[in-house]
Amino acid sequence: MASFRSRLLNGFLWRLCLYVSSFLLNVTIANTLGADGSGWFYLLINNLSFIILVLGFGIDAAITYYASLKEVSSSYLVSVSFAWSIVVTIGMFMVYIISGAFNQDILTELTPYAILFIGSSMLSNCLAGVLYANDDNATPGIVFSVINMVLLLFLPGHPLSGTFTSGQAYAKLFLLVSTLPGILFATFLFARRFRFSFDASRHFFANEILPFAFKAFLYSLFYALLLRCDYWLVNYFCSNADLGNYLQATKLNQVILLIPSLASFTLFPLVVNQIKEEKEIDTKLVKLASIYFYTGLLICIGISVIGYWLLPFLYGRSFSKMYEVFLLLAPGVLALAAAYPFTTFFTGKNLLPVNIKALILSIVVIIGLDFLLIPRFGIYGAAIAATASYVVYFFLLATSFRKMHPFKWSSLLTIRELLKENLARTLQSLKKENED
Repeated sequence: MASFRSRLLNGFLWRLCLYVSSFLLNVTIANTLGADGSGWFYLLINNLSFIILVLGFGIDAAITYYASLKEVSSSYLVSVSFAWSIVVTIGMFMVYIISGAFNQDILTELTPYAILFIGSSMLSNCLAGVLYANDDNATPGIVFSVINMVLLLFLPGHPLSGTFTSGQAYAKLFLLVSTLPGILFATFLFARRFRFSFDASRHFFANEILPFAFKAFLYSLFYALLLRCDYWLVNYFCSNADLGNYLQATKLNQVILLIPSLASFTLFPLVVNQIKEEKEIDTKLVKLASIYFYTGLLICIGISVIGYWLLPFLYGRSFSKMYEVFLLLAPGVLALAAAYPFTTFFTGKNLLPVNIKALILSIVVIIGLDFLLIPRFGIYGAAIAATASYVVYFFLLATSFRKMHPFKWSSLLTIRELLKENLARTLQSLKKENED
């Protein structure tokens, strides 16, 4: 069996490959369609992603959780993934057909593509979770990266664009090609002798998967609202060009979350096992919060120094407001990065209500400030509101964790101790304790 360090490096590299391909695709779309066109396009993808979240009902999170615990066969989890995705897809097509019989305006050209995109995305999310839980980071990494490169080549004005000369035509292609990961993941899994099987207890789905999925769904729903509700308000109060600038600035800020997101696939199963075996992990999680914060801060400083000149070059002149919005969002995104370990802790301990309460209060903050600030300051006001809400979210989670595992607030900002640690070493110690 590969060592933990090699598995960690393997996972990081494939996730990084996926992130780089997604970043290249995003920058090229923005540069090709401009702030106005890309704003419309990404709002469409954002809305479809929200529908996927609602109809998925947290099943993908439950699949990943139980695949990590190894308490039920992966074949059963794959079967549940297929069943849920197929039922939802058929249900959406039935609603689409019945609704179209009464109102022809509903029968838009994009709707069938959108339905396939939603159903296949739910399937690929679930199956990717099974692959990650079985230490296969390469398959999702390769598939998603290749799909991104294909979509990049077919952009209007690019080598293989052909008849895809408009944003509407490209949106159809984007939705259709995005159905491939689910099909490919299923092919790889069945080639490895995974089979359709419902061999678990008859009540396992109702008594185990659904309750966990519901709590994960509520958390994911409120987390998505925290990150995305300002998109709709910016779309309502501002122009499409401003919306495009704001969406790209929020996407760029995801770079700050690069290390936490890359490490999350390793951190979650480790935390679950530590909690299951009743081992103490409080000091390690506080160290990870500090590591994520300072790593994100370094990335933020780097972008801040070169971004004023680099961003217009990468994205185009229509993104003239993007740099300032990035700077206003950065402190809040740093707070989100530092919150990752605490979020993982409460999820692994099956205390999702703690996360949900923090999210609800933070959503109230962002919506209230958005209505106050966006009409007066535009997308700059939206960025200020988002930062304030993210900081509130972090302090609510850290405070809840501190009640269970007391620590000094100053320990989150102590650089001297962090110089003795690094991310790989901290995760390595978690893995070692699991094996002891």
